[in-house]
Amino acid sequence: GFALTGPIDAWAIGGLEQPLLVGLLTWAVVLCLPAVDPTGGSAPRPAGEAVGVPTPRLAPLGQAPRPSAVLVPGLLLGLVCLTRPDGILLGGGLCLGIVLAGRSRGALAVAVALAAPQIAALGAQLVFRRLYYDDWVPNTAHAKLVFTLPRLALGLDYVITGCGRLLGMFVPAAVAVIAAVRGGPARRRRILVIATPLVLWLGYVAAIGGDFFPAWRHLVPAIALAALLVVESLAWLAELGTAPLVAGVVIMAGCAADLAIMQGRDRECARARHESWEWRGTALASLLRQAFGSRQPLIAVDAAGTVPYFSDLPALDMLGLNDRYLAQHPPADFGRGDLGHELGDGRYVLSRRPDLVMFCIPPGTDRACFRSGHELMADPEFGAQYRLVVFELPPPYLLRARLRVRVDGKLGVERGPGEIRIPGLLFTGRETVARRVEGRIVAELPAGQAAELSQIVVEPGAWRVRVDADPADVAIRVSSDAGDPVEGRGAVAVSHRGGPLAIELRASAVRARVTAVVLSRSPR
Repeated sequence: GFALTGPIDAWAIGGLEQPLLVGLLTWAVVLCLPAVDPTGGSAPRPAGEAVGVPTPRLAPLGQAPRPSAVLVPGLLLGLVCLTRPDGILLGGGLCLGIVLAGRSRGALAVAVALAAPQIAALGAQLVFRRLYYDDWVPNTAHAKLVFTLPRLALGLDYVITGCGRLLGMFVPAAVAVIAAVRGGPARRRRILVIATPLVLWLGYVAAIGGDFFPAWRHLVPAIALAALLVVESLAWLAELGTAPLVAGVVIMAGCAADLAIMQGRDRECARARHESWEWRGTALASLLRQAFGSRQPLIAVDAAGTVPYFSDLPALDMLGLNDRYLAQHPPADFGRGDLGHELGDGRYVLSRRPDLVMFCIPPGTDRACFRSGHELMADPEFGAQYRLVVFELPPPYLLRARLRVRVDGKLGVERGPGEIRIPGLLFTGRETVARRVEGRIVAELPAGQAAELSQIVVEPGAWRVRVDADPADVAIRVSSDAGDPVEGRGAVAVSHRGGPLAIELRASAVRARVTAVVLSRSPR
């Protein structure tokens, strides 16, 4: 059943911490169980004893444990805390389960020995975070964690709906409750140890509002613990005899079949299967790294994953998960919107002067999706400073990425003594795309199509405006509010009397690739 669940299938290759977290947690629980019950649940039966009446031999929890008995699981739980800061709830739940199961000084000693590495790991992480980030909690806690009734309702819906999709796993696990009641003290102890962190984790997930990733990411630890309870259920049925065991196996096989069918119909799992924008982000990141890596432009993104990672460019996370200012300056309605997507501040983003802006998920969109983007789009200053540029991604991803480029940024207009160089990518039109050709980004104009860039601030004087293009006979038209337009092919002379200029390029009968438009001051 464990392998049939969509969350396990999805997050085994999801690239986040779930596989490591589940591996560490599962091994820690399994290695802790001998400290609770060295017999594995029951002692050998005396000859002639009835099969249906197990005789468990209780673990010596009234005695202090040897440190070596819990050293390895303790270290594993310490790593759980380093894998996720909230992993202390899983490890702490395991310790609490041991105390509740044993209710003795020995059980408390086992719990303390297990808790020590967790506390040490958590303390070391806190000290490092305080010294390095000047904060006690992760930035994501500021960005996501808030306790409101709308968030609680969202979390309860997440847990109830997610567990409902996984009934084929949780129903067999629920048999462990019956085993705990009727299976004797040893079995009860083992089940209580496993079930306590499971219940605590589900309650925590509900309290924080669930998760926005597909395939029930936060239920992955719960699935692993439920799988261990299924094993305990089967072990209890085996103690009752062959007939109960066979009946239990048949029922659980039916649950596994139902689980497989339900996972195939689960929309969240389907969303994970069909989600491929990360690969598009990888392709876009490769283009940006190759074209602009040496200039290190700042890129502002909503999805701060594949593009910043694979491009090696400095990035500004407009959702605040990786930005200290946004995370610590939440909006007034924080806690009432979509988890992890509520933060944003258009003026702050604009003040950082990003050279590239990508809205929504890769490869970017014309319209904004979240708060920072909506505020930027409503800001006239943003409209004046940025141009929408359509980048064509190379094979095998024949896609078009839509990014805003800062006109006067690292990738924009270059101003020098007596010369202004405007990169071709800023000249956009209905059919114009920016493409990487022979190591350079050029603007490709289809035959007969025009592209324009306006509001170019140029000092008064005599200027020669030249187009670097292939072929070179691109038509050029330069106009301003202070005089009549000037037209020519390849280059024109302009006597500029002040005010912004507008430059329009038009390809001839063949496609043109524009590298740059260069304005050179003519000698008097």
